[in-house]
Amino acid sequence: MFSSRKLVALLGCWLILVGGRVAFAAPGGLIGDGIIPTFGSTYTGPGDIVSGATAWYGLRAYNAAYLGSKAINVRRASDNSTQDINVLSPSGALDIATANTFAGTDATASCTSASTTVACTGASSTPHVGSTITGTGYTQPCYVISVGTFTAGAGNLTTNGCGTVSVAVSTTLQYGLYVTEAYDQTGNGNNIAQSTAAAQPQLAPACLNAKPCLIFNGSYNLFISSLAVSQPYTMSTVVIRTGAFTSVGEVGRSTTGPAFVRFSNAANLMNQYAGTTINLTVADSSWHAIQATFTGASSEFNLDGTDTSTNPGTTALGARFDVGQFNSGEFMTGYLTEIGIWSSAFSSGNRTSVCHNQYTYWGTSTSC
Repeated sequence: MFSSRKLVALLGCWLILVGGRVAFAAPGGLIGDGIIPTFGSTYTGPGDIVSGATAWYGLRAYNAAYLGSKAINVRRASDNSTQDINVLSPSGALDIATANTFAGTDATASCTSASTTVACTGASSTPHVGSTITGTGYTQPCYVISVGTFTAGAGNLTTNGCGTVSVAVSTTLQYGLYVTEAYDQTGNGNNIAQSTAAAQPQLAPACLNAKPCLIFNGSYNLFISSLAVSQPYTMSTVVIRTGAFTSVGEVGRSTTGPAFVRFSNAANLMNQYAGTTINLTVADSSWHAIQATFTGASSEFNLDGTDTSTNPGTTALGARFDVGQFNSGEFMTGYLTEIGIWSSAFSSGNRTSVCHNQYTYWGTSTSC
């Protein structure tokens, strides 16, 4: 015979009082009466779906076991101080509140926006290049590309394109944060880094559905010099191309070999390559979840849940692996939230499940 305590343990539930009566509470919420609270939810990352990644970098947790650990190291533009930023428990999200506090306020003002021009009055100080812009109505991410002349707190900012804000709103400019290192959340120690300040990708605090992303502006990259993976392998990423549509833009590439997934030098086109170039139609200016398997003639390119059979060749990933560029050229212009390498070929079910996990968390193009 089971005691009530044993029965509760067996069901994975807890007894609690609801409206003066006893009810069961499971990890997903209350059972019965249609009451589904939000507490007790379990985070699921790509590493919970397909374990054993060789390296994985992202602005959320790789898996539930990594909750509370560090995701990136950022450099503050105001004084070049650095700080690690963790992923939170239990949400798995990047601790953007800590990042914002660390960044600090560059200026406050009353501003309007028209495409790439933000016009401000009453600025508390002259803003700086790279500062991020927040306020009601701005399209995110929104950041300063150049600063015009400010006189008595009034002046114009050239931005990446922050949408239309016709009536002046209270605006906060926050000093830019730049990523010096993205930590390998698998525990394998394959961190990617960039010691040159001018080449460090920028952290956008709000980007895809108010979640953060990394900005690659055509001159940024992160890399590791000791990552070598033989076929089969899978590259998984969430990415968007936002400019330089007729220039090659590397997403993830090994210098030696080479092998890569990249945006092509033609609009709405990507390449998968491991000795043979495969062209794939991928819409620019849209977020995509991509799972690219490399296993010779049995390779696949999964775009937002749809498989295309490919044969990109049999080349291994070489020792140097870059995110955002090819060594000293072919820089990507766009945003990225996560990228990982598995030393195995995702099955059809794996590709669909990881894609759907990315869609559920980030809100990419389709539900996969």
